[in-house]
Amino acid sequence: MSLVVTLGAIAAGLTAAVGFSFPSAQAAPTTPRAPRPAAARSSAAHVRSSAAHARASAAPVRSAAAAPTRSSTTRSSTASSSTARASTARSSGSTAPQGGAPALTRAEQIERCWQPPGRGVSLTFDDYGSTAQVKRIVAILDRNHVRGRFFPIGAWARANPSLVRYMEAHGHAVGNHTYDHPDLTGLSNAAVAREIAGGAQAYGSPALLRPPYGAGAFTTRIRRAAAAQGLKVCFWTVDTRDWAGASAATIVRRVLHGDATTPPARADGVVLMHMFGRHTAAALQPMIDGLRAKHLKLEHA
Repeated sequence: MSLVVTLGAIAAGLTAAVGFSFPSAQAAPTTPRAPRPAAARSSAAHVRSSAAHARASAAPVRSAAAAPTRSSTTRSSTASSSTARASTARSSGSTAPQGGAPALTRAEQIERCWQPPGRGVSLTFDDYGSTAQVKRIVAILDRNHVRGRFFPIGAWARANPSLVRYMEAHGHAVGNHTYDHPDLTGLSNAAVAREIAGGAQAYGSPALLRPPYGAGAFTTRIRRAAAAQGLKVCFWTVDTRDWAGASAATIVRRVLHGDATTPPARADGVVLMHMFGRHTAAALQPMIDGLRAKHLKLEHA
């Protein structure tokens, strides 16, 4: 008690001598965070997408000469996805393609989006885009008698039902890309199920789910979550990286010849693009021409 009185007296003396008073302790005011609008969430998701896609394509690709002749694709992978695919291949049966070709592992089927052998290279488009951009992509596909596969985010599909119907009316497949593009590997099983349930209704055979960023595509957990809703998981064999603003010439070069980030397209491969890509539509016609010049069949409408 005497110590408290003494300290109080000292403080009072200092106040009187130098005109300074000791502030009382108060809790810092808190301002509640306003929820981000959907456009901001979508933009933030695609900032994350750049890093995630970069990780998915970071491993150097062997030259075409060194690629195995058995497989028509060279897997783009990080150490984690390679491990997951190896585990999946070991734990699953294989499907024998027609003509006595070597059987495909489940991992290879996921990479090729479960296409039957001989269907051709699939051109796929993720996420969302403007009306003009989507219709331009569809017009180029139609003109070349190529069937595209679109994986719109569920939230965008609900806001743009006429564009989804436009894709379907022109004979293109629509797949599930979840409701709002999260990394499914960071969610609980219940949350994964809700994200898939909120995605665009998948049309096509088989009905496909492409996990955002490709995350978890080769894991048993995500595969089972998709199967519970009648879907098969779909990855890709070629990442154009159009989401990063690559020029049309760079996109075409990656698809036709590959580079340090991705292998080139091969028979029955799957090319990943995005509806919002700045130069995606401009790259599409020369890409189709180049693939045909290499005698690669394209999935047709």
